[in-house]
Amino acid sequence: MLNRRIVLGVIRSNLKIVAAFFVGLLVLSSLSLLGTMVSATYLRTVENDVRSTYGGFRYLVGSTTYAGQERLSDEAKEPDFIKFIKGNCTLSDTNKITKVDLIKVGGNLQYSQLLAGRFQNSPNEVVLSRQLADLHNLELGSQITCDKLNATVVGISVLPARTSELFIVTKISSDEPSETSGYWYTNTNPENDPRLKDLESNNFGVISVEGNIQFAQESVKDSLIRVWDAIAYILIVAVGVLLFTAFSVFSNVTYKLRIALEAAGMAKRKTYFLTITPLLALSFTAVLLGSLCTHLLGFWLAQPLGSYFDHYWLQIEWTGIKQGYLGIFISCLAAVAVGLFWARIRTKFAFKTDNLSSSGKSIKGLSIFTLLMIGFGVASAPFAYTHPLWNYTSVIALAMGLGLTGFILAWLPYGKPLRIAGYRSGTPAISFTPIIAVVCAIATTAGTHLWMQNKALSGGNLNAGGYVAISSLTQTDVDYLQAKFPEMITNAIVFAVPEKPHAQIRIGSEQSAQCNEATSSDNPACKSFTGLFGFVVSDNGKDLIGKISPELAEAQAGNTYSLFQFDSTPSRFDESFPITLGKVTLEKDVDQRLGNAQLPDWIADPSLAVFREKNIRIGLERALYIPDFNRYPVTDRQNFFSTVSSRTLGFINQPGEIDGSTLRLLSYGIFGFESGLALLMAAIGLATTKRYRKEFFATMIDYGANQYFIFRLQLSHLFPYLFAIISGSVIGRMLVVPVFVGRALPEKVEPGLIWLTPVFVAIIILIVIYLVRYPKLQLKGN
Repeated sequence: MLNRRIVLGVIRSNLKIVAAFFVGLLVLSSLSLLGTMVSATYLRTVENDVRSTYGGFRYLVGSTTYAGQERLSDEAKEPDFIKFIKGNCTLSDTNKITKVDLIKVGGNLQYSQLLAGRFQNSPNEVVLSRQLADLHNLELGSQITCDKLNATVVGISVLPARTSELFIVTKISSDEPSETSGYWYTNTNPENDPRLKDLESNNFGVISVEGNIQFAQESVKDSLIRVWDAIAYILIVAVGVLLFTAFSVFSNVTYKLRIALEAAGMAKRKTYFLTITPLLALSFTAVLLGSLCTHLLGFWLAQPLGSYFDHYWLQIEWTGIKQGYLGIFISCLAAVAVGLFWARIRTKFAFKTDNLSSSGKSIKGLSIFTLLMIGFGVASAPFAYTHPLWNYTSVIALAMGLGLTGFILAWLPYGKPLRIAGYRSGTPAISFTPIIAVVCAIATTAGTHLWMQNKALSGGNLNAGGYVAISSLTQTDVDYLQAKFPEMITNAIVFAVPEKPHAQIRIGSEQSAQCNEATSSDNPACKSFTGLFGFVVSDNGKDLIGKISPELAEAQAGNTYSLFQFDSTPSRFDESFPITLGKVTLEKDVDQRLGNAQLPDWIADPSLAVFREKNIRIGLERALYIPDFNRYPVTDRQNFFSTVSSRTLGFINQPGEIDGSTLRLLSYGIFGFESGLALLMAAIGLATTKRYRKEFFATMIDYGANQYFIFRLQLSHLFPYLFAIISGSVIGRMLVVPVFVGRALPEKVEPGLIWLTPVFVAIIILIVIYLVRYPKLQLKGN
């Protein structure tokens, strides 16, 4: 009965503190698990989306040349190869007119994920997207008219990662012209198929379903998933930090009760069990409850969450749940381990209250421990670059040592009696200042590095590095993208690659004409640059005509180049002929975009006489350059990538892994997390010593201390926390290395003073709040 009354009394007397930690841990654990669940489910949906567009086949085959398309039309026949044609049509009824995607498939290709009904078996049967069926109130058995197509609805389906897509799937009719541009699906690796030999010379493209899945998931990771994962892991770490903070606070608020129970004859372990353990049990309950609630709610919220991302989610991916639970468990385990270790350290170097000499010895012991931590951190620093474990160990040891240094230095200028009394009144700083220093060090390093990466992407590159370029498209692909993304394609520059029947055309230096298969490989001319050239076929980009890439400009000093014709052997040209581009200067005729975005190395005028003489024409292949691509919403960009990867053989080129705006926001988020957590830890540490500081200041005023001296003592209590914030941030800044932008002339990007922002914010807020309360403390002391 007594034990129960003690436990209930501890909980009631600290109910506000317990409630605050309970709510904080509940929210953090819920959000962290939600982040890992959403990330894993998003990736799985992207995979299902790609598989649904392949319809059970393994490879997508196509060509960006007229000769290649003819070759495929002749050789790629059912049942080994199933044709796929994409286009548009206008669906009309009495109420609405809607332009939709018209997908024509051959054989048994099952395009999209079926929700109701069955797949089409004839050109008179269609499968509709769920969004289109809802928009026009269509159901199984309905009759539709889409331009020349008259058919019956036999199925309702969806693309898992693009539920808003409006499409109609039907079977290719027998009267479809064989020369119609399209793609083919197959389960046979085309590279090993004798019917499709000479893939490279015919510009055949092959994309496997596994490769397409990897590409689609990587593009999602670059734009969304890595940000979500970073936030989720920050929240998981915050769970551990807040749990350790709860342990430290509960240890301080129950200190006097434990001393009283020990004086009454109760064993020390039992006092801990009756006072701290119940409070920690409630904290662990909050973590577990938050995780379980998110886990269970995930089953009910799967479809609403999926709809928010334009996805079709039936359930939450188990790997995300498992990953979240594992991260939270490790974070809690680390918090308990650090808490027990730190409790042992505090016990060993505890501040005795019976006499001053023992307290002085404790300060010496703590000083020795601090020097050992700093020494270990400095000694392990040279090994930090050999392994990440050494890096984190060095940072944590050095930050913890400097965090404790601030506590020791705070009262060092005072005489011994006052110094020992000051140490006693600020004891919680031993627990909190090392954590603050470690958090500031790691957050400063991460936030500053992300900010530098953003600066690297935003400087020195045209369009702020926010472009996207797509190669290996056909004009049919461009028309299709124009219908689906009119604003993007209207602002884009469209390039056409030249083509000669059964031959490839390249441009290179004049010296390259001396090199062929019979020439010695030691000849420098054989290693000279050779690249593509193209024409601008859009209204935009006419100013690029006559421009060349930096790589082509560096191939030779003069302005006479050579065009090379490759007929059968890619490693040996069959014909070359000189061409004069005019006076080429780096300042005037070189455009950096052509090299950065891997566009054609020379933008030619199609009206030049040499093209007519050599029978070189505008080919089937197209390339797109979309400037300022990152200004479009993330969902639109991701939908664009999904469409390009699933409907074309296009190759996407971007300047960086994550767009600059995302990096900048993430860096600001980390800096905000650093300031907020440092302020929270400092506020908790100062709040737990409020009673001791009042008694300390009241005693000093009774002995005649003036206001200036009281003000100095107030700053001495505040100094350890300020020193921890500053020292931790300085360590983090020292770990940041410059970023070099990979251009022709590498540019060194320095962090500047951005890393000081969270330091100033935390310090100013902490000082203002602390000094505002100073007159009240002094008045109560009197």
